Amino acid sequence: MTTEAVIAEVFYVLAGPVYRTPRPEVAMVLRPMITLRALRMDNKQVVLGALDVIEAHPSLDFEDALIIARMASEKIEELYSYDSDFERVASVKRLEPATV
Repeated sequence: MTTEAVIAEVFYVLAGPVYRTPRPEVAMVLRPMITLRALRMDNKQVVLGALDVIEAHPSLDFEDALIIARMASEKIEELYSYDSDFERVASVKRLEPATV
């Protein structure tokens, strides 16, 4: 059994400053492990969706890809965020939070 947080950490380590593995390659390596029937994980389809997002948008952080995959699974199209990286994904409409 594992969690989204563990997958995110593994992704960060492999794609981060030490190993510098290209993000699409990390996604390609993780996918077979995540799809193992014996591996239990809540939201497995969302994590796999996040890998799809990373392959399509390699410059995104894995955490952002998880958010986008979750939005897709819930059929949510709008997101309030200061992070302009979300604008790279056509299926997401980023809205600027109101400042008070």
